[in-house]
Amino acid sequence: MSDEALRVLGVDPGLARLGFAVIEARERGLRLVGAGLVTSDRRRSQSARLVELLRGVESVVHDLRPTEAAIERVAFSRNVTSALPVAEVVGVVRVALELRGVAVHDVAPNTVKNATTSGGAASKGEVQRTVARLLGLQAVPEPPDVADAMAIAYTWLAQRRWGR
Repeated sequence: MSDEALRVLGVDPGLARLGFAVIEARERGLRLVGAGLVTSDRRRSQSARLVELLRGVESVVHDLRPTEAAIERVAFSRNVTSALPVAEVVGVVRVALELRGVAVHDVAPNTVKNATTSGGAASKGEVQRTVARLLGLQAVPEPPDVADAMAIAYTWLAQRRWGR
């Protein structure tokens, strides 16, 4: 990898809370550029909430300028009822990123846990602690949605760098 910066936006999709994190990779290491939540108002219609999330993602892209993005693939095997709205969120995020020229990649949940922790049975707390260590953070990232977004971005960077 040259010293040209690669900025990856990691997205942990959710209708109420969408976690995001941008990690910059250079030859000399990784740097957390920014992270947080995009939220939607539960009292509004689902369409209005999706628009809120779209605008929030647009703002993140404008402010943090990612060159690529990685989104955690929706796991339909757990709860199909909750997975469907999350799948809609993923679609909205894809559109927002595509309109801004940011390439989008899918990352499977088990791939994220395998890349950042001891495996698929890892707890949210383990993901948070590991991400803090990997990125040299002073504190464990909160809430878990943000730590998950960091782990997703880190995983995509690892896949790009080491072909995993």
